[in-house]
Amino acid sequence: MHYRKRKYLDILKVEINDLLEDIGDLVEDYRRRRSKSEITEYVLRENVAVLHSEVGGINILLKILDAIHIDKYVGLDDMVEDIERKMCDRIKSSDLAGALYPMIKRKLEKVKLYVEEVQNMDFSG
Repeated sequence: MHYRKRKYLDILKVEINDLLEDIGDLVEDYRRRRSKSEITEYVLRENVAVLHSEVGGINILLKILDAIHIDKYVGLDDMVEDIERKMCDRIKSSDLAGALYPMIKRKLEKVKLYVEEVQNMDFSG
């Protein structure tokens, strides 16, 4: 069980950091589109502001993940539920972008499903 919880956290951190890179790519895409006059300066600033808010929330989540002590959880489900609760509480209390919660929730579920599937795989043959 310890292994599953550790793997979950490790993979989740990779997924979350990948999300940060995706947001960075979006910022660059908005800047490129602005330079081609495809969007206005106002749209650029608004979109980048929302993305920066999401980055702030993701960095908070990474701090939450770094503070997790896996031994205090009975199982993977308990740990995932606690991470989700802490994340939701922080998003609400920090007035972060509303789109952040569904993005992170999808990552939480995706990684959990992956860890459970790997655990159930038969590598013997």
